[in-house]
Amino acid sequence: MRRIISRVAFALIVLVVLAGAGGYLYLRRSLPDYGADQVVPGLTGPVDIVRDADAIPHIFASNKLDGLFGLGYVHAQDRLWQMEFQRRIGHGRLSEIFGAPALAQDRFLRTIGFGRAARSAWDRLPADVRQQVDAYVAGVNAFIASHHGSALPPEFTLLRFEPEPFSGPDVL
Repeated sequence: MRRIISRVAFALIVLVVLAGAGGYLYLRRSLPDYGADQVVPGLTGPVDIVRDADAIPHIFASNKLDGLFGLGYVHAQDRLWQMEFQRRIGHGRLSEIFGAPALAQDRFLRTIGFGRAARSAWDRLPADVRQQVDAYVAGVNAFIASHHGSALPPEFTLLRFEPEPFSGPDVL
């Protein structure tokens, strides 16, 4: 009897270790490779993104718009789930991913009108500011276009959806 209990305990320990290792490897796949060089369309010059020992990005670009593009890219690289979640809150679109339990929040958020306010503010922005926001959004969208499935944060896999491209009013 003691031998059977020992084997069952050993099998459970092995199973837990394998599940933990598998989970670790799966989650590790979604982390960005900060050391890799990326070729991204939409830039007019080279952009260097250097991360220090604390993984804080330092962006070096030949012009402001390319720097903003790089900023959007690293924000998406580090915070895409947070950005997507906040966008859905602002536009009252949580129920699209969380289902019926989020309908009341969506109604409330749409009544408040954060999304309408962002669109209205976008329409009144000067052209040069819109151009800068568009450069940032292009960086976010470049990251989204080049990352799918398990390369996205694990929240997307768990909720079974991929983010759609951002637009100017989404980031205001």
